[in-house]
Amino acid sequence: MRFLKWTAIVLAILATGVWFAASFVVQNGAESFFANLAKEGRVAAAPGLSVGGFPTRMDLAMTGVKFLDPQTGEGWELPELHLSVPSWKPWHLTAELPASQTLTLTAESVPQEITVTSDGLAASVRVSPDIAVGLQEITAGGAALEAVSSLGWTVGAADLRARLLIDANDSRTYALTLDGRDIAPDASLARALAAV
Repeated sequence: MRFLKWTAIVLAILATGVWFAASFVVQNGAESFFANLAKEGRVAAAPGLSVGGFPTRMDLAMTGVKFLDPQTGEGWELPELHLSVPSWKPWHLTAELPASQTLTLTAESVPQEITVTSDGLAASVRVSPDIAVGLQEITAGGAALEAVSSLGWTVGAADLRARLLIDANDSRTYALTLDGRDIAPDASLARALAAV
């Protein structure tokens, strides 16, 4: 009985040490990622960056997230972004996006800002623990989605889900599923699409 007790204590200490070592690697990796983008001449920042989730998850929380390419003017701004992986399944990454985010795009030298609002917008990426297999699945979706452009168009959906599933036997074969409810494109956007 005493042996089992001490074995459990040792395993708990080891698991705790592994989690804190992994959290240190994750935080340093995230900081290096933003620093490397800045060295390449891009604007990349996440002033608030922390790791939590002990002991069952590895959660990376970022606030004030900003990516910008000064050459094109294109960028992505989010007040917060949460990335998470279970401790026992680190090959399954989930991302929770904020209720509002801004994309800056340029098409034919015309910049536009697109504000995207949503409820529960999230995405996940699942890879195989076998490195040779690689990517297995990507999912994304949310409710009450709306995109409003500074150029005057709007598009929305009550619910929108997407799933990309890679064939386990052939990575060049995949199934893409889109599921939407109450999709409401802007009238001018609908006319433009109809004309294509």
